[in-house]
Amino acid sequence: MRLDGGAMKKRVKYCFIDVVFSAVLVFCVSLLSSCSLYLDHQENQMREQFSQHFDIFVELVAMHKQDEKFSVIDS
Repeated sequence: MRLDGGAMKKRVKYCFIDVVFSAVLVFCVSLLSSCSLYLDHQENQMREQFSQHFDIFVELVAMHKQDEKFSVIDS
């Protein structure tokens, strides 16, 4: 099967469009993947910070309750 000049140009044009579309698609998928990894990392950091702050809060509440017990005993 032989292609004339016009059909060959059309085929090359569509092949080029396919390659560009595929490259853009790969770029978008990799960008979304990177964003997802970044957000997962941020979420993990926020969870760790919350856990640390919650532990400090629990310690402060325990210390406050301990102080209340001593103040009741002292009076």
